[in-house]
Amino acid sequence: MAKIKVREITITAKPQSIVYGSSIATGTGQVTISTSPYGLVSGHSLNSISLAASTSNVTTSGKITPSSAVIKDGSSNTVTGNYNITYTQGN
Repeated sequence: MAKIKVREITITAKPQSIVYGSSIATGTGQVTISTSPYGLVSGHSLNSISLAASTSNVTTSGKITPSSAVIKDGSSNTVTGNYNITYTQGN
């Protein structure tokens, strides 16, 4: 029986500018997924992602850290285990 090799992807938080007193935007539209060399398998999509700001203070050096991605196939089955995910912070 052939072993399925996990696919390497990188999920990167997009940079955001917010006004004082606001929170960062969240959701799958606030990240990018690497397409090189492969990206997600056709029919798979990012279903959810967690994003956390490094500070609630006014700063130009704050970081947004993505984590806990959930990837699903076209039948809504969770296939996150088929991926080795590297998370990259955004500003």
